[in-house]
Amino acid sequence: MKALLLLGAGGHCRACIDVIEAEARYQIAGVVQPPTHGTEAVLGYPILGSDDDLPALLAQTPNALITVGQIKSHETRKRLFNLLKHQGANLPVIQSPTAYCSRHDTLGEGSILMHGAVVNANATTRKSYWRNGMNSVVEMPWPRVIQVTPLEQHRLSIVLATGEQWLLDLDPLIQRRDIYWRLRQDRYFQQVEIDPLGALYWPEGEDLAPESLSRYRCH
Repeated sequence: MKALLLLGAGGHCRACIDVIEAEARYQIAGVVQPPTHGTEAVLGYPILGSDDDLPALLAQTPNALITVGQIKSHETRKRLFNLLKHQGANLPVIQSPTAYCSRHDTLGEGSILMHGAVVNANATTRKSYWRNGMNSVVEMPWPRVIQVTPLEQHRLSIVLATGEQWLLDLDPLIQRRDIYWRLRQDRYFQQVEIDPLGALYWPEGEDLAPESLSRYRCH
């Protein structure tokens, strides 16, 4: 298998790793992220460096995928996309074995179709930097958050697009993973917001992929 670099080590990165492993076309070499975000391995994959190290990393591993979640805007993904193209990187298309893409559709480079995603006919998707392999014609099978209220003890009350109300307990995750160290501060935890895909994120880039929310649901 060809080696693959991942750019971004947040919650969306972990969701992408699961898809990449399931597809089994690429072997993840490691993850690139800003040094201020820590050096803890992501699902067993090492942090190889930051954006400044990309020229040397891409010389050894020319295949790369942007795994930064789309937070308030697509600007971070756009910047990384342009940086990778300037460095001559190859941005492959990744597709989960459980995703469906019509043969009449075209996927832009660097796109990723997550588990259970469906892309209908003639629904040309754009490049990774702003669509993440998905647009309005893709049916998203995971919970989409439309309202969030932060509570004490690192809990969140959320309302989904279906009308369901869930209570999430993030304390075990926050205490276990150093990448979420900022969320241990109550004032920062209160700054949670919702991105356009219905995922949860915080100002410095911490995020929770929407398909992972059920793991933290209190029953």
